[in-house]
Amino acid sequence: MLNRSTLDSIVPTQHKGRKAKVQIPANCYSAACKLYEYLKISLADVDNWSEFKPGISFFPRLMNRNGQLLRRIAKPGDLIKILLPRWQAAGRLYDWREITRIEERLSGNTEIFFITIVPAMNPELEVPEASHFLRPESTVTFFVIRDEHKLQLEVHTRNEGLNFQLSGFKTRLQSVMMGVFIAGGFYESQWTKLLKSILKYGMIQMKAPG
Repeated sequence: MLNRSTLDSIVPTQHKGRKAKVQIPANCYSAACKLYEYLKISLADVDNWSEFKPGISFFPRLMNRNGQLLRRIAKPGDLIKILLPRWQAAGRLYDWREITRIEERLSGNTEIFFITIVPAMNPELEVPEASHFLRPESTVTFFVIRDEHKLQLEVHTRNEGLNFQLSGFKTRLQSVMMGVFIAGGFYESQWTKLLKSILKYGMIQMKAPG
């Protein structure tokens, strides 16, 4: 049986800002091990997140620290460049995140795979600066959990809040606009759609012949 304290030890401590948790159970007892493997690979395949339909409405790309596109499974230290929909920004707005942890743990009969991402500076800027509209301590952690024959996906948001140290009128305006969507649960909704779509595709794969 899953010990929730194991997950609590992985998710960063909540100090300030938005906190959220979404749980998505899966009923796939006969093929739980196989589905678990599919889900964790799909979650780490960041460059194909937008292929899961219906899913997220932004467009993520896996990048290295030089801002170059990567065509492989994500690793710690990689960056995620997210092109947000134009109607959400004053001009084109990119959200950069760094993958800080990709790990798998075994606790009794429970397998836990997780990925943690944090705000990152834009490597395409000539002069590095704190350009992200979220505070540095904002985190998102995705989980794929197999508890014997039961599966569950979770996403935990911690310390999500706006970065008020930004410079420039346009950048501050973009930050204010993103604040409205964050307060409305925009990212929480997007991450939930992503996990549900990955699960949907995984269930279809389990039912496919061969």
